Amino acid sequence: ETSAGSVAINDCVLQFSHPELPFGGVNTSGIGKAHGKYGFISFSNEKPVLKQKSGFAVSYLLHPPYTSFKSKLISLMLNWF
Repeated sequence: ETSAGSVAINDCVLQFSHPELPFGGVNTSGIGKAHGKYGFISFSNEKPVLKQKSGFAVSYLLHPPYTSFKSKLISLMLNWF
């Protein structure tokens, strides 16, 4: 057993030519996986984006003005959950 980025049995660097196989080193050897889906994931920076679809957002309750309606609604939600 070995710790390696990729291995070719009975051949040399053949795995590099396959576009769907990840190619790259492990630990300090290399900068991550390259090629295909694995390369895309390795060199991507995921960023979540939240888009409110409804007209009412729960975050509305967290900001002023703090009305009696908001207080009642928050109380109702706290008792419900």
